[in-house]
Amino acid sequence: MQTLKGIAASPGVVIGPAFVYTQPKLDIPEGTITADRLDAEVAAFQAGRLRAEAGLQALVERVRAEKGDDLAGVFEGHLEILMDEEFEAQILAQIRENHLCALAAVRAGVEAQRQEFLALDDEYLRERADDLADIGRRLLYATAGVEFASLDDHPDHAIIIARDLTPSDTAQLDPARVAGFAVETGGRTSHTAIMARTLELPAVVGCVGILDAVTMGDLIAIDGRSGDVVIAPDASTEAAYRTRRAAFLADREVMLALAALPATTTDGETTMLGVNIGTPADAEASLPWNPDGVGLYRSEFLFMDRPGLPSEDEQFKAYASVVKAMKGKPVVLRTLDVGGDKPVAAVPFPHEDNPFLGWRGVRMCLYKEEGNQDILRTQLRAALRAAADGEMWIMYPMISSYEEVVAVKELLAQTQQELKAAGKRYGEVKTGIMIETPGAAMIADKLAEIVDFFSIGSNDLTQYTLAADRGNERVSRCYQTFHPAVWHLVSAVIHAGRTHKIPVGMCGELAGIEEAALPLLGLGLDEFSMSAQSLPRIKRIIRAASMEEAKACARAVLDARTAEEAFAAASSAMKAVLSRT
Repeated sequence: MQTLKGIAASPGVVIGPAFVYTQPKLDIPEGTITADRLDAEVAAFQAGRLRAEAGLQALVERVRAEKGDDLAGVFEGHLEILMDEEFEAQILAQIRENHLCALAAVRAGVEAQRQEFLALDDEYLRERADDLADIGRRLLYATAGVEFASLDDHPDHAIIIARDLTPSDTAQLDPARVAGFAVETGGRTSHTAIMARTLELPAVVGCVGILDAVTMGDLIAIDGRSGDVVIAPDASTEAAYRTRRAAFLADREVMLALAALPATTTDGETTMLGVNIGTPADAEASLPWNPDGVGLYRSEFLFMDRPGLPSEDEQFKAYASVVKAMKGKPVVLRTLDVGGDKPVAAVPFPHEDNPFLGWRGVRMCLYKEEGNQDILRTQLRAALRAAADGEMWIMYPMISSYEEVVAVKELLAQTQQELKAAGKRYGEVKTGIMIETPGAAMIADKLAEIVDFFSIGSNDLTQYTLAADRGNERVSRCYQTFHPAVWHLVSAVIHAGRTHKIPVGMCGELAGIEEAALPLLGLGLDEFSMSAQSLPRIKRIIRAASMEEAKACARAVLDARTAEEAFAAASSAMKAVLSRT
C-alpha cells in the first residue's frame, strides 16, 4: 500500500481499478535538415494541421451533442488557435529559418508559445498553457500520422491515472462509466479540474509520481476533498475508504434535500444564496443545488483561450442561455475582469511593475483613449439583449471612484440608445459595482446614491486592505480574511447599502466560508454567492441560527483585535448553533 498527496480538485470519494492512460511515444528527429527538404517538411506540417483540424472539428460536434455548447466552446477555441495565422507562422519559421523537420518544428513552436503563458504571474493563465500543450500534442500526432490512444478502452467504474488529462481527454469522460481520476500535473483552476467539477467527477491533480507508482488494474482509492490517493489499499484502509464514500454520498443526499429549503433563520429572516459561475455549463450544473440566482457570472471565461475576441452574438448566446436556465432568478454578470497580470491574447498589454495596481478591470475598457471601449460596448450590447429573456444585472469590477461609476452608466445609456435606434430587442438591467478597493469601500455611501446594488469582492478587498498579494506564498500569513480591518470595511459597505436601500451581496471567497456565515448575516449582508456545492452548507448554518445570535457574532468579530480572535469568535458561534441541529 502507498499513499500519495495531490491537490484536491473535485470533491468525492471513490474506489476502483486503475486505468493507466498514456500515449505512444513519437520519434522526433533531432538536428537540422538541408534546404532541399524545406518544402517537403512544410507540406508535411500543413497536411498534419488539416488532419488535426478535422479531428478537432469532429470532437467539437461530438461534445456539443453529448455535453452541450459550453464544453464544445473550449474546443472551438482550440480550433481557432490551431488555425490562427500567427500560430502557423511561428511553426513555419522553425522550419524555414531554423531548418527543423515538421515534427521538431511543431514541438519547438508550441513549446515557445507555451513558455510565454507559463511566464505570466496569473495562476489561471499559467494553467492555460495546458491547453496549448493539448493543441500541440494533437498537432504532433496528426503530423506524424499516428492515432491517439482512446480513453474509451477503460473498464466500467475505472479511475483514470495519467500524467495529465487535457481538456479534450476530459470531455470524452462518461460519468456513468468513470469513477474519477488522478493526474500528475495541473492545478485547481485548470480546465481539467473545472471540467471535473462540472461533471461532478471526484478528482485529484498535481499528484506527483503517480504514474511510476501505479500499474494497470491496481485498486485505487481517491478522496477529491483531501487530495489523498491510496494505491493498493490494505483491507482495513479499503474498508475505511468505503465507509468514507458512504458518508460522502449520504452527506450529499442530505445537502441536496437541504437545497430545496429557503435560507431562513429560526426567527424568520430570509437571505439569498447565489452561485458563482464561469460558463453556461456551470449554471446548468448548479440547478440541483437550487441557487437563488447567479451572484457572479465571470464573463472573462469567454475571452480566454482564443486569439480573437468573442463576437456580440457569441456573448449574447452565452448570457441568454444562463438567463433562461435561471428562469427569472437574477443573473449578475461581471463585465470583463482582466488586465495587468491577467491578459487576453486579443488585447495588447503593456509591461507593468505592479499589475495588481495597474491596468485591469473596468479601467482597461472604460476610457476611450485606451482604445478598448468597444470591447465593453459589445459586451453591454450582448448583455442588454440577453436581459430581454430574464433578470439581468450588470456589475463593473475594480471601481475606485465616483467618476468611474458615472462614466459606465453613461456608456450603458448610450448602448441602450444604439440598440433602440437599430430596432434590436433588449431588456432593462440593474447597474451595480464590485466593492473590492478600500477607496470604493470608504465612499460607499456616495456610490450607493447612483447604483442599484453592491457586490463585495472580498478576495481583492482583503489583499488591497492588507497590502498582501493573495497569490504570493511568502506573504500568505499577511493575507487574513478574518482581519478586523477587512470586516470593518465590509460592515461600512453593508451599512451604506442599508442606508440607501440597495442590496449588498458578496461574491468573494469569504461568502463560502462556513465560519463567516453568521457574522456576515449579522452585519446585514443581503446575498451570499459561492460555488454550487457550498450553498447548502451555508444554508444549514443560517437555518440553525437566529438573527440575534448572528448580530452578536458580528459584534464579537468587529470587536476582535486580531484575525485569530475574530475567527475564534465566529467558529465558536457556528459550532454552538450547529450543535442544535
